[in-house]
Amino acid sequence: MPEGQPPNVAISNQHEKPDDFSLPEFRALVSVLLGHRIQWQNILVELAIPYVDFRKDETSLVLFQAMYQAGPPSEGSALRQGNHALDDAGFSHELLHRLREAAGRIKQNWESSQALFSFICVATRVLSLSSDTDVHEACLRFLLETRRIAFGWLKQVRAEAQSATEEGFRLELLGKTAEIALICIASFGIDEHHLQVLLNSPEDASTLIQCSISAQECLRPEDLETRGSLLSLMIFRWKRVCHRASPVLSQVLTSAESRTVHRKKESTQEMATHSGDASILKKEEFTQGMGGHSGNALDDAILQSWSEYHKGSQWRPRSKPMQHWLETETATIQGSSLDVNFNLLTGELLVNGLPLSRLPPEYERHPTYRRLFSNTILYVMPSNMPGMQFGLKSKVAGYTVCLGMQIQDLVISACGENGVTFQIVPARLFESLLPESLVQGCTHWISGLCRGQNPELVGSFARASGRWSRAVGTYRAPPFNADSKEAGPCGRPRNPSNAFPLSKKALLLTGFVRKR
Repeated sequence: MPEGQPPNVAISNQHEKPDDFSLPEFRALVSVLLGHRIQWQNILVELAIPYVDFRKDETSLVLFQAMYQAGPPSEGSALRQGNHALDDAGFSHELLHRLREAAGRIKQNWESSQALFSFICVATRVLSLSSDTDVHEACLRFLLETRRIAFGWLKQVRAEAQSATEEGFRLELLGKTAEIALICIASFGIDEHHLQVLLNSPEDASTLIQCSISAQECLRPEDLETRGSLLSLMIFRWKRVCHRASPVLSQVLTSAESRTVHRKKESTQEMATHSGDASILKKEEFTQGMGGHSGNALDDAILQSWSEYHKGSQWRPRSKPMQHWLETETATIQGSSLDVNFNLLTGELLVNGLPLSRLPPEYERHPTYRRLFSNTILYVMPSNMPGMQFGLKSKVAGYTVCLGMQIQDLVISACGENGVTFQIVPARLFESLLPESLVQGCTHWISGLCRGQNPELVGSFARASGRWSRAVGTYRAPPFNADSKEAGPCGRPRNPSNAFPLSKKALLLTGFVRKR
C-alpha cells in the first residue's frame, strides 16, 4: 500500500530493535518511511535534528528506499506523489542547506565516510528530480564540496596504508581507501549534460581518474562479486559513472586541446555558459603536481599514482571494440620507453602490460631495504632507468625512488625535486674503515656533481634511525673517470660499489667531515 506501515508500528514493534540501536534511534529510523507524501520531509527532519546514525548501513538503506519509493502518479506534474515535495524550490534549498551543515560536521573525520555517501546520494537524487536551475546549481556546488572532502580523505588514508607495517592493518586501510574512492566517485553520479561540463575541467577529470585507479587497485576480487551489500551498490554506481564518462573522457584526453590547460579552461567556460552552470565551475589553477606536464588530466592522475611517470607521446584510443583502452609511451630515457595503457571503464593501469605489483621477496629481505624502509610494504612499477628494475609507485620523503639488484647489493636511486640524484652505497664497503656507529648506524649516499668530464662524487651519511633525514656528515671520493666503462648517466658510476674501491689509506686521505 502506498502509505506504507501504520504510524504506530514504530512503537508497537520496538521489540524488533537491533541490539546496536537505541530506542529513540530505532523509532526515528522507522518513522522515515511513514507516509509516502512526507518521506522527503522526514529526511529533512533527520538532517536538521538527527536521531539516526548516518554512519550505519541500515540508515543508508532506509534513505535509499525513501528516496526511490516514488508512490502513485501526480495530476498535473511529471513527478510522482512521493517526490512532489522537490517541486518546491524553497524546500529543496532548505534540504541542501541541511546537507551542507551535516557534511560540515563530519569533514574532519574519514571514519564517517558512510555518512558522506548518504549525503551525496540525497543531493544527486534532488539534482535529478528538481526542475529549478538554482537548485541544480546549489546541488552541483554541494557535490563539489563533498568531492573535495572525500578526495582529501582518500589521500590521507592512502598515505597511511602505504606507510603501514602490519599486514592486517594495511589491508584494513586499503579496504577503506577503496570505499572512500567509491564515495568520491559517487559525487560524479549526475546526468550526462552536467557530467560533460564537469569532465571538461582538468581538475575534476583528474579526480575521477585517480579515484578509479585507487578503487581498482584496492578492491579485492571477492568485493567485485559481492551482491546485496552497500559496497556492491557503490561498485555498481562506479561502473555506471565510468560508462557515462567514458566517451567524454576519451574525447577530452585524446584531443590536441587537452595538451594545454588554458585552452581547456576556455572550452569549459563556453560549455558552462550554454548550460547555465558557469558560476560553479570557477576552479583554482590546475597546478597540483603537474611538474612540467602538458595539462592532460590523465597524465596528472597517473603522476599522482606513479611518481616515476614521464609523459611521452599523446594518448590515443585503441581501435574498436577496445576503444575504452587508451595507450601511450613514456618519454625515452637512455634509449628505452615504457608502454602505458589505461582502461576508462575499470580504472585499470598497465605498464608494459603489467599491473601494480609488490617487490620480490629477495628485495624485502635485504638488509639495506630493512634499514631504509623497515617492514613497510612497497608497491612498484617497471622502471626504464638503466640498472634499475623497479620504481616505487609513490614518492618517499619527496624523492622518486628506483630499485635494482646487482649480485649481493640492493641498488637504490633517489631523485629529489631539484633533480639531484642520490644512490646508496653498501655499508659493507666501510667495514673496518670507519667506526661501527658510522657503518651500521648510518645510511650512506653518493651524489654525482657534473663538472666537465670528471664529475666530483660527494657522499653523505644519514642516521639509520632517521632513514630519510638530513645528512650528519659528508665525504668526498677520489675523482671518477667519466669516460670509463663503469660510467652511467651524468658521469656517475652505474654501480656505486665501483666508485669506492677504496683502500684504507685513500679513505683516510679523503677524510670524513662532520657538519657543525
